[in-house]
Amino acid sequence: MRCHSPLLSVALVLFLLSLSGGQALVFPSQCADDAALRSCTSELNVAILFQGWDYMDLLLRTFTAVFYQARFAEMERAHNITCNLYFFWDSREGGDVQDGKLESLHIDVAFGPGGVGSWNTPPGYGEKIRQFVLRGGGFLGACGDAYLGTMGAINVPEDYDDILYRLFGFQGMTPPLEMVNVYFDAGPFAQHFEPRYTQNNFYVLLFLLTFFVSQAQVRFAPQGLPFAEAYANKTVSIMESGVPMVEAPPDHDASHPSFYPIATFAGVRSLYDASLFENKYAIVTGPYGEGKVVLSAVHPEISMGNRDAHRIFAEMILWLSA
Repeated sequence: MRCHSPLLSVALVLFLLSLSGGQALVFPSQCADDAALRSCTSELNVAILFQGWDYMDLLLRTFTAVFYQARFAEMERAHNITCNLYFFWDSREGGDVQDGKLESLHIDVAFGPGGVGSWNTPPGYGEKIRQFVLRGGGFLGACGDAYLGTMGAINVPEDYDDILYRLFGFQGMTPPLEMVNVYFDAGPFAQHFEPRYTQNNFYVLLFLLTFFVSQAQVRFAPQGLPFAEAYANKTVSIMESGVPMVEAPPDHDASHPSFYPIATFAGVRSLYDASLFENKYAIVTGPYGEGKVVLSAVHPEISMGNRDAHRIFAEMILWLSA
């Protein structure tokens, strides 16, 4: 596995790895079943997208890179494929996505691993991702990066711009790419950070640390796809950090493709109000142009020692690349 990443502390690596353990939609290049999914490709080029305007990426990218390397190493062993990882970096002035490297490096899957950078992107950044998916690429948006693939945010309070500015230094959310017909439900985040005492970076850092012990009970639906089908009608515990998604109105855009709700929230144990997650979407997928999109409010790739979650993450990537 070729990893283009910062140098990592050997001690940190060893420590973290010890913890790991209706009418059907037509998807482009859809593999027929689970066995076919695993044989659709022998080599994957995956770009993990980090953003210099997102201080969560600035703080955590070296730490979380260990988890990504571990997951793709597991995928290589389990599915006899080669995973070439590229850690992309963009600033507001330019960078890998904006310079067209999704195309020039022949990336199969672009993975937005979370944070808040996708809530406010520089001009042209999102459009590069949209064109990449339209031409046949796969996009996985996890946690806050799921927003980029939705139709927009709902349950946004009047003072949301002020909250975002105090917490992250930007005002307002730039328009998303509208690739999947769901809304990003900002309600749990807005409710939690409404009190003034929460609106500072120190509190956000403490809040981030709780994610590593936060859990969601995620209920998988039978969809007939070669993606998480082994978990149909089962509930899996997965690390929770994002907000849920809800279906957008059917007439929101008559030309917009439908989607598959892969999993819904059956319970949440975190600092968020659990009642705001009940029966809302945790994972969805849909076609977009010649490509595919998966949006996930949960973090199966960082769920420590959770083989079921790790398998689900691997199938997300394989599904998007198939």
